[in-house]
Amino acid sequence: MAGGSELGSAHVSIFPQMRGFRQNVAKEAGKAVSDLKNAFSKGFDAGKQGKTLGGAFKKGFGDGSKELNSEALQSF
Repeated sequence: MAGGSELGSAHVSIFPQMRGFRQNVAKEAGKAVSDLKNAFSKGFDAGKQGKTLGGAFKKGFGDGSKELNSEALQSF
């Protein structure tokens, strides 16, 4: 202090208060896991959609080739 005098000194201890810390960490971790689970599930769902599309393509191609064969064989 400019022009002042020191009267004394003090020591103050600061202790962090952790009330509710565990619940908050668990809640945030749960949200992160839930988001990760949703993203992971969507990735595997895309594989399911691809399998469905492939099956539909195979069925459509098979049906089309049956029609082609029957038309081609009718001339004989």
